[in-house]
Amino acid sequence: MPGIFGNYYGYLVPILFASNIVTFRNPKRLIYSLIIFGLIYEMLGGYTLGSYILPLLIVCLLILFADHYVNIRTYLMERGLIKYIIAPIIIIVCFIVMQYISISVIHISAGQYEIPVFIGFMSWKFVGYLYLISLIVFWLNRLMIDKYAERIQSNN
Repeated sequence: MPGIFGNYYGYLVPILFASNIVTFRNPKRLIYSLIIFGLIYEMLGGYTLGSYILPLLIVCLLILFADHYVNIRTYLMERGLIKYIIAPIIIIVCFIVMQYISISVIHISAGQYEIPVFIGFMSWKFVGYLYLISLIVFWLNRLMIDKYAERIQSNN
């Protein structure tokens, strides 16, 4: 997908992780997969240990906590076409929180105690890109989950 859409600032992988946080139903499997794939991404990307996995797990726990009271993920998995409008917005919010925590962790570990500012979000082009990529990734995740559920039901 980065070759097709252009990996604008390298944000495709965090959007994929945020989409998985929203679409996975099993919290235990979700946390294990986020830890494993997050560590692989940190090692391959050259990040310091914990600068990427910590924000990922914090956002995951926040979504699981909110999902306990509001049923966000159930709503996005059961409703009609409105989920394709709301899900990318939730994914973008998760992405923004992950990026903010990640930048804060990097600044604090470097001894800089200033508030990070996202310059990229000032552009409508960038926000439109995030929405489009979030929509596509959410749709692909839904396709895979639905195919997996059909395969399990056909085996039973």
